[in-house]
Amino acid sequence: MAYIGKSPTGTGIRSRYYYTATGGETSLSGADDNGLTLVFSDGKYVDVSLNGLALIAGTAYNTNTANTISGLSALSASDVVEIVVYDIFTVADTVSAANGGTFSGNVVMSSGGSEVARFDSSGLSFDTGSNHLDDYEEGTWTPTAETNSGTAASIGTASGIYTKVGRLITVIGLATNITPGGTSTSQLRIGGLPFTPANKNSNGSAIWRDISFQGSSNRFYFAPRARTAGYIDFQQVGENTTSTLIDHGDLDAGNTSDIEFTVTYMV
Repeated sequence: MAYIGKSPTGTGIRSRYYYTATGGETSLSGADDNGLTLVFSDGKYVDVSLNGLALIAGTAYNTNTANTISGLSALSASDVVEIVVYDIFTVADTVSAANGGTFSGNVVMSSGGSEVARFDSSGLSFDTGSNHLDDYEEGTWTPTAETNSGTAASIGTASGIYTKVGRLITVIGLATNITPGGTSTSQLRIGGLPFTPANKNSNGSAIWRDISFQGSSNRFYFAPRARTAGYIDFQQVGENTTSTLIDHGDLDAGNTSDIEFTVTYMV
């Protein structure tokens, strides 16, 4: 039967110890008649009886010595002393289902005796720690106009969002009212990426609006590319020609244009 009473936390428990005197004992400690070792953390929560009669704490006995009942009048042979210790039981080192908490070590989930996932200091792993998903992030960024030489184009308004899952970044950008820069052979580039690409061959897609391209009418313009220097450039291709990069000379200086693009790359 559990102890019912005031306790700060946990569940009340009660332990009983029985000692049969051989005669002359004035203190009791250690193993009792049943081999149970007397242990208590606070003498205020200990009751002692002699042959069924309760003894007065501080008068007939004391608990000044740890895990020991002292100060007894010398016991007679066959006297039976009952000691009742009240305490609280708490489940140690657990995280509350109702209130949550913090794990300070690795958390491993298994099924059928095999590990299926783990959380450790490197992130989330599904292969016993060989590879980790260590980050998920969403945010905004501002596309900026850049070029490889001369004067960059100007952008009226620009906005962008991104999602980062581990090392994989997807950026979406919008640049409106783009006016070509001063050097026609300078490449049209978009800077301001939230993370620097690790691979120069990351391609995406783009939509151009209100734009008047110069040159052959059979050109098609496509494929923004994230570059390791931290910018996006744009490829163009025409019939029976190899792809080249869009420069300021490909844009009609008499008009402004808009571009919306998406690129996915690794960091």
